[in-house]
Order: sequence, then C-alpha cells, then structure tokens
Amino acid sequence: MEGSSCPPPSAVGSVPTSTPNVPALPEMESVNSLVMPDYLSDANSIAEINSPMLNIDTSSTPKKRKNFSQDGFLFIPECAEEMKPKVGMLFEEISSAEKFYKQYAHHVGFSVRRGQQLIVKEVLQWKRFKCAREGYRSTKVDQLGRMKKLNAAFFFEYEVDEHGKMVRLFWADATSRKNYKHFPDVLSFDSTYSTNQYDMVFAPFTGINHHMQSVFFAAGFLAEETIEEYTWMFQAFLRAMGGIAPRLIITDECARIGGAIRDVLPNSIHRLCMWHILQKVRDKVEPSIAGDEKFWERLNKCVWRSETPAKFEERWHALISDFKLEGNVWLAKRFDLRKSWIPAYFMDIPLAGILRTTSRSESENAFFKSFVGRKLAYVEFWLRFDTALQCQRQEELIADNSSIHTTPTLLTTWEIERQGSEIFTHEVFALFQKQVNAAREDCDVQTTTIVDGTKVFEVSDAWGVREVRFDSTTMIAKCSCKLFESKGILCRHIIRVFRASKLNELPSIYVLKRWEKKCKRDAVYDGEGNLLEENAIGSAETTIRRKIATARNMLEEIIRDARASEEVIDFINTGLSNLQSSLVQKFQTVPPTRHEEQETFIGTSIPTQIAVFTASDTCSRGTCSRIRGHRDDAKGGAGKKKKKDPNLKVPRQCGLCKEVGFHDARKCPKKT
Repeated sequence: MEGSSCPPPSAVGSVPTSTPNVPALPEMESVNSLVMPDYLSDANSIAEINSPMLNIDTSSTPKKRKNFSQDGFLFIPECAEEMKPKVGMLFEEISSAEKFYKQYAHHVGFSVRRGQQLIVKEVLQWKRFKCAREGYRSTKVDQLGRMKKLNAAFFFEYEVDEHGKMVRLFWADATSRKNYKHFPDVLSFDSTYSTNQYDMVFAPFTGINHHMQSVFFAAGFLAEETIEEYTWMFQAFLRAMGGIAPRLIITDECARIGGAIRDVLPNSIHRLCMWHILQKVRDKVEPSIAGDEKFWERLNKCVWRSETPAKFEERWHALISDFKLEGNVWLAKRFDLRKSWIPAYFMDIPLAGILRTTSRSESENAFFKSFVGRKLAYVEFWLRFDTALQCQRQEELIADNSSIHTTPTLLTTWEIERQGSEIFTHEVFALFQKQVNAAREDCDVQTTTIVDGTKVFEVSDAWGVREVRFDSTTMIAKCSCKLFESKGILCRHIIRVFRASKLNELPSIYVLKRWEKKCKRDAVYDGEGNLLEENAIGSAETTIRRKIATARNMLEEIIRDARASEEVIDFINTGLSNLQSSLVQKFQTVPPTRHEEQETFIGTSIPTQIAVFTASDTCSRGTCSRIRGHRDDAKGGAGKKKKKDPNLKVPRQCGLCKEVGFHDARKCPKKT
C-alpha cells in the first residue's frame, strides 16, 4: 500500500483458498500496494513460512508509530522481521491468514477490514485483507507526497494518532521557503480560521513581500489547539526554514500560542494582532456604544495615531471615562496587555509597522476565507487553496514586471527622489515619494544645534515639530517620528535634513534590500542544497546557477565598494574588458547555424531523408464545397434556403429626413 497516515496494506494482500498450501499471489495485492516502492514493501521477498502463529498479546492497545518519510510513501511500520507478511507465505485456511495479518496489524498500530474476494463455482479463489482506513486515507498527504517527489525542495511533516487519524500536518513548498529566505523579518501566524470537514484548524504563516503584498510562507492543520500542538507546528516551521527564526511574530490573542512561542522562538519578539482585538470590541460593549460613530473615531485615533505610550494612555483613560466603560472587564484586560498590541509600545521594533494594518488584515482575511470558510474535504480544500495561492503569486509577478519595466512619474527635481525610483518597487516608492514631496512642501528646519558631536535639528511640518539627530560621520540619522524604524521608509524630516546638509543621495543604510526591485534575484538554497525554485531543475543546472549567483554577488559587492572613487571604477572597467578579451580567445564559441536554431526551436532534430511527403497541390474546377456544420440545419431549415418574398418591403432610414420608413431621399415627402 502506498504510504500514508494510515498503516500499511496487507502484505498478505490476496490469499488463494481453493486448495491448501497455495502460495499467495503477488499480483493480487491491494491496489495501493501496486505503486509501493520495493524499499518500503513488507512483501519484497519470497518465502514459504509454515510456522505456528506467534504468541502476541492481543489485549493491549495499538501504539502510535511515527516513522514517516517525505517521499510520498510515508508509513514505515516497526516490528520484528518474523512478524512481517511476505510474498510466498502459505496458510492452511483463510482464517489462519486473517488471524496472522490481524496480529501483525495490531502490533504495528492499525486495524484490519476485509476487502474483495473471488468465488468461482462456489469455491473461494482469493480474498483481500487491508488497512481499515484504506480508501479513507488523507488525500491531502498523498498529494503532498507526490509534490515532494516532483521537487525535492518541497517540505512537509505530519503525525497520526493511535487510530491512524491525522492530527498534525505542516507543509511549505519551494517558492514559500524562498520567500521566507528573502523576507524573514516579520511573520504572522493566524489560527482563527474555521475548521475543515475533519474539524481541524487551518493555521497559515504569512509575511510581507517587496511590493507590500501579503505573501504565503507555510501552513498547517491541527486537530487540537494545545501548547503541544502549537509547539510542534513552530518546530516544523523552523525545520522547514533552516532554523531561521523571525525577528517579530504577530499572532491572535491565545495563551497557548504564547507559551509555544516562548518555548520554540525565545528570541523572537511576540506581539498580538490589533485587528483581531478591535474586531471583538463591538461584541464587548453596549449596542448603543457599538453604534456610535464618535466612539469608533476616538478608539481608532487612540490605537493607531498615538505615537507615544503616554499619549495612548491619556486618550484611553479619557475614552473609558467619557463612555462610562470603567466596569468593562474585557477592556480593562486589553489595557493590561497594551504593551503587546498597541503600536506606540513597539515603535522601536524594526518593521513592526508594516505587518498589521486594518486594510491589510481585512485583505488577508478575505484571501484565506475564500477557501477555508466551508467544511471542505482535503481534495476540495487543496484545489481552492492552490488556485488562490497561484493568483497571489501571479499578482506578485505582475507587480515585478511593472516595477522593472516602467518608470514612475517624479514630482520633484531632487536627486534623492530619482534614486528612489530606480531602486524601490513602485509600491514602496509611492510611500517614499510621498515623504519626499512632504519634505519639500511642508517641512522646514527651525533650529540646528550640536550635542556631543551630533547635529540636532528641529524640523517642523503640518503635525508639529520633530527632532532629528544626524551624525555626518556615519551618515546615521534618527527622527522622533520613528517612521524608518517601524516601516523601513525614510521619513520627510530626515530627508529635509539631508537636503539641508547637501546630501543628495540616500546612504546605503537607508536602502533596505527587502524593498528593492531585484531583491529576489539571487538563487536561494535550503540546508540540503536544494534550489528553492517552483520548477525543479537538474543537478548540473543547479550547480551552474549557484556559481553564477556567487559571481554576480561578488561583482555587485565590488561595484558597491568602489562607487565613491572614479579611479577605482575605471580600474574595474579596464579589468573587465581584459577579462572579456581573454574569455573570447580561450573559449571561442561558434554561432549556431539556421538549421540548428530551427531544431532548437521545435525541440527535435530535423531528418535528412524524408520517406513520406505531403500531398501535392491539385487544380480543380470551381470552388470546393463548404463542410456543413451542425447549425446549418437550424438556420436554413434542413439545409434549404428560404426564398425572399419579392413583395416584402423592409423599412429603412431616409437619408433626407432621417426617419425610418418605406421611402428614400428620392421619394421623401419632406423633399421640397
């Protein structure tokens, strides 16, 4: 039987019973065992065993076995060699074969049911015994196994209980693992989605790509929501991602998830999803308050627009007092947890502001709801999930093409804006351009002082006055608004300071690679050396790609280090020209002929000798008859043309009076 979450099939798959001591026929094994590889088969050798039944304790409970592989044939039973069924075993009668297989099944942890049988002239010829869950196996796991076969970079793990029922499942394909390699800084884990047909919770891992789009990293199913289940899920995620833990992880409010994160991801900063918390407010306050627009306006201002903890606490207390919510226990507990979900308390955490906004959370929620909102079987779920995932990746490809091959419109003549348009993706540049334009239109440097060798600027804008500290030696500037720290986008105040300091280009420290147009160009590999690409390629091509990526990275580092010196750039250009000349002399390539180009295009060789030719053109009288279609009868009434009535007049528009009638311009009554 093909490996799965359920135990193996009957190695004594078909027992002939017409005469005693007839060896079992290997071709009559269960259907699933026909595709089972030899190295996992319990019946990969021929033996004749006429020994008495083994003495096995049949009163014990079958134990769960966790021997799984990731090649698509997943269950490897553990038992003594003499207990395993083998091709060629002999039994005196059918009941002996059934008893033997049930004892074997009980020991390795599954139950047995009877399958098909063949009776000829009232004589039983053969009968099948199989795993009780065969035919009810997880099609999802089988599908993941096939995907692993197609691409070695596909990762998945799962576990079953003592009854063979799947209780845990985790998977991440090559593209998802590659995305996490490029964007491992922030991670969202959401286990609030409705269960599937088997009452398992769907829990996806998502992040943010270079276009500010949500990107899928991995997902799993859990039968229960316990600390042990979440611990297993996070451990599987780390194994899939090469042990790289996220800097920041945001989850819904759940003590069990928090406990698992503390155990598995102790160095990751854990914060709660403010969108999920705000979604619950409506059910936690009085209906009159829930319908008050002023309440929501003040609550959103308190949560989203409070830049400091002191300002948040001031607005929160005023809100609670004005709407008489002092006795609301749920809101009081949310205030106690304020450091874990209010943005004002983690403005210093890098990129903490890009993951959770209202619009992003609603969009992400709608994305997953499209295929988890129903009680779906695994097959239905997988079809919906794969379609939605491909749509998400198609949107990223469209955004990539737009960013690389189109140029955004500039609003200023500042060099820093032009530089940003060449480096950042269109979505990130739109945010950066907004800051550049605001720096020109709204910002003004009020005062400049020097404190401990650092310049301190007071920059005013429409919202107030900000303090910017700028070290001209290290080119590091920090603003009190902390926009760059929270979202990775340089703020208007620092841009204005750079402008005042005659600095026309962005320092490299303020160009995050995750926002660049070509940030995903480098080849990425997992711990086993597998190229993380959606389409699997050969090992030779993988080696070439790796060497090309290494050479490209080295050249880019050289150019980056040499940008400040024109003399060094000239030296590099001279060296590259000499290298190119040497390569042409040493590795002279002959351009392909037209014949070779044609063969490459059609994917096969063109024969030199042709034995069968196409028919010659013939000249015949008249035109050939049109092949009649299935609509001809419907149109023409069984193929007969309808003759027009010569006395039938058709109304038409007059060219003079423009009216529709039975006259023309010559006979128009309005003609004078």
